[in-house]
Amino acid sequence: MKRLVVLLTLCVLLAGVFCLPVSAETAATQVDLQCTVTSEGDCLVTATVNLRLEAALDKLTYPVPLDAKNITVNGSNAAATHYASALQVDLSRISKGYVGEASVRIGYTLPGAVKIATLNQAAVDAGKEKPNRALLLTVPLLSGFEYPVEAMNFTITMP
Repeated sequence: MKRLVVLLTLCVLLAGVFCLPVSAETAATQVDLQCTVTSEGDCLVTATVNLRLEAALDKLTYPVPLDAKNITVNGSNAAATHYASALQVDLSRISKGYVGEASVRIGYTLPGAVKIATLNQAAVDAGKEKPNRALLLTVPLLSGFEYPVEAMNFTITMP
């Protein structure tokens, strides 16, 4: 009798291990950012985001910098709202009522992303040194994205 109870207990435990659903969460499985810098110093950004949606989300957003212009989602003009330190691009037309894998392409322009900066400005202002100048590229990435990112590639093309 004792063997039968042990055997049944093991069967129940094994059945639980193999039959229970795997826990997963909504995440960006892959984010590819392609930045192309123009001769004027603007940065044209294309973000391709592959999403795993574990539940239909009424509200899903993707952050872009506050100074982003000409924002598009899959080639169409996109709605964006200012929240904290970023613009949140509305992706709800993709996520609403949908569960599974989805891919979205977000495009935007960062005006003046490349500038010539004086690295030793305080010393130059004090008359102690000659200016030491360098190109400075500023591209904020994923600041304010509320889901995990499993993998990311970043590519930049200069003129």
